[in-house]
Amino acid sequence: MKRQDPTDDQKTQSTANVQRLRSGLRELFPKKIFASLSQRDTATWKIHLLAACAFLWMASDETNLTDAFGSVRKILPKIFTTLTKIGTSYQGFMDQLGRYNERMMNAILPHLRHCTKTKLKNCWFVAGFLLLGVDGSRVQLARTKSLMDAFAPKKKKKETKRKYKKRLKRSKKKQTEKDRQKKRETPQLWLTLLWHIGTGLPYNWRIGASDSSEREHAQSMVADLSNEALIVADAGFIGYDFWSSIMESDISFLVRVGGNVTLLRKLGWATTEQGDTVYLWPMGKRDQDPLVLRLIRIHNGKHPLVLVTNVEEAKLSTNAALEVYRRRWGVEVFFRTLKQTFDRRKLRCRCAANAPLELEWSLVTLWGECLIGEERIQKSGEEVSRLSPAKVLKAFANAIRDYRLEPECPEEGLWERLSVALLDKYVRRKPKTNREYPRKTQKEKIHLPNIKIASKTTKMQANALKTKATVT
Repeated sequence: MKRQDPTDDQKTQSTANVQRLRSGLRELFPKKIFASLSQRDTATWKIHLLAACAFLWMASDETNLTDAFGSVRKILPKIFTTLTKIGTSYQGFMDQLGRYNERMMNAILPHLRHCTKTKLKNCWFVAGFLLLGVDGSRVQLARTKSLMDAFAPKKKKKETKRKYKKRLKRSKKKQTEKDRQKKRETPQLWLTLLWHIGTGLPYNWRIGASDSSEREHAQSMVADLSNEALIVADAGFIGYDFWSSIMESDISFLVRVGGNVTLLRKLGWATTEQGDTVYLWPMGKRDQDPLVLRLIRIHNGKHPLVLVTNVEEAKLSTNAALEVYRRRWGVEVFFRTLKQTFDRRKLRCRCAANAPLELEWSLVTLWGECLIGEERIQKSGEEVSRLSPAKVLKAFANAIRDYRLEPECPEEGLWERLSVALLDKYVRRKPKTNREYPRKTQKEKIHLPNIKIASKTTKMQANALKTKATVT
């Protein structure tokens, strides 16, 4: 788009970019979803205005957060033409955002899920389920005193000499003690994400300190799901308490298991045992009912995988389970989009109170922009899986930066750019090179689970528990 000074007519009238941004903000943050939030009539930052400003603030391509707020503040009177009063201070904006953020998210997230379901209804269900991948990732923070005190990892007990030698042998490149200490003290935020597999968009999330438990985060989000959901997770989301809480909520799950899981066969607990029936019944939970699961052995082309689920084969076949688990990898791609494409690998806030706000509104902004982008390419006849997040982010950033200018041709409009925001059709001719970066995490190989035949003592314990439950 050619750079030029705006004319007098352009200064007084809404340009095409302003009109598109106004339309998008009305869809994402309508006033009616904030009707239950009480606020003073004299408040400078109205709730819907606060949400719109935070969205544009994160969508701007300005490097500095205060510069992004300054540029967005100039656009708001153009978008909201009836606006008579607006805050001028960045600190005041952040204070109000922190004050209302939790209540705003309770209104915004259900609305975004509803918009995703209605606008992309053909992608909402996959294989008859509401497929949700779950995974966690860390986001780096600046090394300020405020962030170090709030989010730096807690010091762990001194490791034994045996564990130290084992870890040292595992690492491929030695680091100095100074580098290791700096890495240990880096403040980070932990993000646990529920990711909608059908659309490739977020569904829900939890944010905490770097030593937060992703299983506890996931367990808190399961309670809000409907019984149409199927949780798909990797080998980190295991455990009797976690799986039993999912099953008590009448939710289905498909989880990969490794060598840290021991499963039992031929326990005799289920009414009818099939060849793929297994039980999870750890020693510390023998006073509770064992979990009846279905074992799925598959091969992904590189190595064998073992999955467990509480869904019977009539509803989820082995081939469907392999395809569902294969599509779970998209949550890793979403994290890459968030960190690299959206440049949120390291957050820019310097204050402990503002860092979670920046991460949360980055997720809301990425969700809203990609939702509008998928809607546009769906109308153009393309599959939503071909959406290019990089082109979507660039289209919104250009529209915000050039809000005063009219596009020189129709193809440069926001809606038109989103309609062609597609991934390139190329075929990789060579495999990716495995580069050994100094800070690259060396993950341990996931071994096969321990599957044992239930002993006579274990069977007697199960029969005694069943008899006790019948008498009670």
